Amino acid sequence: MLRQLCAEKLKVEPYQVQISLPAANKISLRVAGEIVYCSISHSQQLVAVAISTDADIGLDVELISSHRDKRRYADLYPALRHDCDSDQQFYQRWTAIEASIKLHGGELFAMLAQQQPALALQLKHWQQQNYQFCVASHFAIKSCIVQQVNSQSVTLIE
Repeated sequence: MLRQLCAEKLKVEPYQVQISLPAANKISLRVAGEIVYCSISHSQQLVAVAISTDADIGLDVELISSHRDKRRYADLYPALRHDCDSDQQFYQRWTAIEASIKLHGGELFAMLAQQQPALALQLKHWQQQNYQFCVASHFAIKSCIVQQVNSQSVTLIE
């Protein structure tokens, strides 16, 4: 699936996409000999894949649920204390934390225990089809392709 997406979006043959999973558990891609950065996330029935030729990225996606007890999360985790007034605030903060972890590593509960967790320098948030998305990077996000695997929808960040 990842090989097909890279081949299609980067206009190469599938055999030109090399995928490996090194010890750090972050997918490593080479497409036609060039490094391509990738992050994968899922929530409920949706799987999203982000690829970038510019810089390393982290992606998180969460199904937005107004039934989630956000106050409980705020009481448990200092990182969420001031971000639980609305679904939008909560899910933007949550996806920013998870996308940042996928970008530079770390442990979710350790990050949630911090009042001001170290988030990525660049965060791009958007909502689509009742899902909250966040892409994190150390550099300005010039372009990134996010493919929702279980649908035909493609979101381009420019």
